[in-house]
Amino acid sequence: MINKVTIKEFANIKNNNENIPIIDVRSPKEYSHASIPNAINVSLFSDEEREAVGISYKEHGRECAMLLGLKIVAPNMVSILENIIGIMNGKTDVLIHCARGGMRSEFLSYLLSMYGFNVHILIGGYKAYRNYVLSMFEINYKCIILSGYTGSAKTFILKEIEKMGENVIDLEGLANHKGSAFGGIGENEQPTQEQFENNLAYQLELINSDETVWLEDESFLVGRCAIPKVLFNQMSSPYKCVFIDVDKTLRAKHISKNYGIYDKTLLKESIIKIRKRLGDVRMNEALALLDDDKITECVIILLDYYDKSYKLSKFADSIYIKIDDMNFTENATLILSNI
Repeated sequence: MINKVTIKEFANIKNNNENIPIIDVRSPKEYSHASIPNAINVSLFSDEEREAVGISYKEHGRECAMLLGLKIVAPNMVSILENIIGIMNGKTDVLIHCARGGMRSEFLSYLLSMYGFNVHILIGGYKAYRNYVLSMFEINYKCIILSGYTGSAKTFILKEIEKMGENVIDLEGLANHKGSAFGGIGENEQPTQEQFENNLAYQLELINSDETVWLEDESFLVGRCAIPKVLFNQMSSPYKCVFIDVDKTLRAKHISKNYGIYDKTLLKESIIKIRKRLGDVRMNEALALLDDDKITECVIILLDYYDKSYKLSKFADSIYIKIDDMNFTENATLILSNI
C-alpha cells in the first residue's frame, strides 16, 4: 500500500511511532549536508549518477531522465530491497522521502509496496520538511532562560532540571560547541547550519506551545551554528529569566576540572584567540600559569575578561539566585523552587 502524506501527517506518524523507519533515498552528498533526524540513507543514485539524471532531465526531458534512472537502478534493485528489509527488521510501515517527492521516492515506494510494506511517502519530499522546520521557529514558545557568568555550570544544572521533568533544549549539545573561544575543545565536528536547525526543530516539535522550555543564555552564534533569528529574538525577551550568581573562584575550579584534561596546546590556541581583548600582558600571564600547571589561576585571569564582557542589563527582570556550591542537583531544585 502507498499512502501519500502531507508534512503534518508525516510528522504525526513519525512522532507517534518513534520506531518507524524513515528512509531517505537522496544521494550521499544530499544526505550528508543535512537530513531529517533519525532518517537512514538508502541512495538510489550515487552523487555522479544523480547529476547525470539531472542533466538528462534538463536537456532531454522527463522521459529520458526516467529511462536513464531505471537503467542505473535496475541492477541494484535486489540489494536495495534487501538493505531495506534489514532496516525494517520485521516492521510493516515505513516513511519514504526524496528531495521533492519525485521519481526516486515514487519508484522505491512502488517497489516496497509490491513487497508488502505499508509505505507513507512525503509529498514535496525533503523540501517540504525544510519549510516545516523553518515554521517551527515562528511559534511563540514560553522560554525560560538560565543565565549567569561563564563557568556557572549552567549546562550541568539544566541537565538536572531536565531529569526533574522539565522541557530543556541543549543548544550547545546540538551545536557540538560549548560557546566562547574554548567551546570547540573536546567536541565532535559541528553540524551544518541546516542540520543544526533540523535537530533543533526535532526537539521543539515535541513541546506543546503552552509548556515552558528551558534554554541556556547563548550568543547568536554557538560556534559557527546560528540560532534561528526568530527563536533568538524570543530568547532575548523570554517568558522568564533566571540569573545564577556563582563566586568567581568556584567557577574557575569548575572550568579547570572540565578543561584541564585537554592538551595544553589546544588551550593555548584558544587563549591566543582572545589576545586583542585580553591584552598581551594578561595573555602572557595566563599562558605562563598554564605552563606551570596553575590552571585555576590561569582561568581566573580569563574570567576577568569574560565577566567584563557579560551584559548584566541583558535581562533586567531576572530572578536572581545565589549559588554557593557545585551540587548540580541541589542547585536545580533551588532554581525550580524559585520559579
